[in-house]
Amino acid sequence: MSKKLTWVGIGITAAYLIAAALLGWGKWDKFSEMKPNEVGDFLAGVVGPLALLWLILGYFQQGEELKQSTEALRLQAEELRNSVSQQQALVEVTKKQAEAQLEAFRRESEEQRRAVSPLFVLEPANHTGRDEVQTYRFRLRNHGATVTEVSIELEGRGGLPPPKTVGVFVHGGEHSFSFSDLAANLDPVTVRISFSDGGGHRGTQAFCVTFARSDFASLNRASISQLENRLATVP
Repeated sequence: MSKKLTWVGIGITAAYLIAAALLGWGKWDKFSEMKPNEVGDFLAGVVGPLALLWLILGYFQQGEELKQSTEALRLQAEELRNSVSQQQALVEVTKKQAEAQLEAFRRESEEQRRAVSPLFVLEPANHTGRDEVQTYRFRLRNHGATVTEVSIELEGRGGLPPPKTVGVFVHGGEHSFSFSDLAANLDPVTVRISFSDGGGHRGTQAFCVTFARSDFASLNRASISQLENRLATVP
């Protein structure tokens, strides 16, 4: 019970007892003549209002405590909501940090792979024609890292030469190869280069060579485009 209600109850109780004592002053002889049941009825009549008073004060005090409990629960719920919001913000920050770390790791891994991987450039060297047969010559340069176990394979037509084993292909190195076919055959040719990079991983690069008629009757011209570039793949 709050101090205010307690002091109110004590004050009323004291005033009530003093008033009861003043009203009964000088009548103690009559009180002594009462039978026990009459004494009980008298005391019940005197104490009853006080009991009712303190019951009412207790009711108000319970209402006050209920109000305080409700406010405490509201504050706890608000604190819980704030805690959940903070946890969500922390999770979001942690997620962004993890994503940033993963992205940095991916970029670093990509840079490491590129640092030990080749960079092949395929160029048409020249081609010559004799009757209806064309001989196409190409130059393959490596502008990237030195690689080993290099082989060059031609695909897309019948009668192409077997794969050419180069072995070690150093940075800045150059290899030439050629093939012959009928001038009328304009089917594209895939030039696929397989290798092992500096990290010991297998990789491939491929180029698509397309052919078109030249302005000259028996000559074709070749154009080259990157077809595939798989670097540092798992063996």
